[in-house]
Amino acid sequence: MLYLETSGSFAPWAGEPIAEVQHPLSIERIWSTAELAAVGLFAPAPADPVPDDKISTGQTVQRVNGLVKFVHTLKDKPQPTKAERKEALKARVRAHGMTIRRGGFEVNFGTDEQPNIQVLQLRDATPENDDEKNWMASLSAYTAAVIGGAGDVHGAKFRPESNATIMVTYGQGMAVLTGLFDWVASLVQTVWEKCDQIDGADTHAELDALEAEIEQGWPE
Repeated sequence: MLYLETSGSFAPWAGEPIAEVQHPLSIERIWSTAELAAVGLFAPAPADPVPDDKISTGQTVQRVNGLVKFVHTLKDKPQPTKAERKEALKARVRAHGMTIRRGGFEVNFGTDEQPNIQVLQLRDATPENDDEKNWMASLSAYTAAVIGGAGDVHGAKFRPESNATIMVTYGQGMAVLTGLFDWVASLVQTVWEKCDQIDGADTHAELDALEAEIEQGWPE
């Protein structure tokens, strides 16, 4: 829609005469920007984004540094209640914990002097694949082999994120996967503890401090 400038203000143009001249509405499509501006008609540029701490209560058309554009009428965004902040912060904690979990579990299949760091994947489950279920099945099999006296036999196979094939003893495989699930349990425990701290906060200042620590204190 075109806007007509009159005495420094702008109003939607619906085809009314301009300087006693009747122009068809089709000039919006036919005329150039310069031709439209010559008779005071403008297609305003989009408004600037609304700042994070504000909300828009409407828009007006103004000339800003020579450019005709929409301008938001802004007011301060209402501060969330403590209850709203707590729910939002707990959601962020859960999301961050899941991001770490889905990044996988790092294992050194080498030595301290010659490390071979690999990542055991823990991707989102799909109908075709469930990493955690697969690792749990392997842990059960390797544990059974150790109980059966085959702990020193090289039969535990790992296919990490690098797509390498790594063979270790059943005892080593059981230890690796026990470490993986201990790490997952620690992640879950950290989520619970952080959420409990958020629930227990009495002031916005306490919530501010907890928010600043969301990405700190996670199991490595």
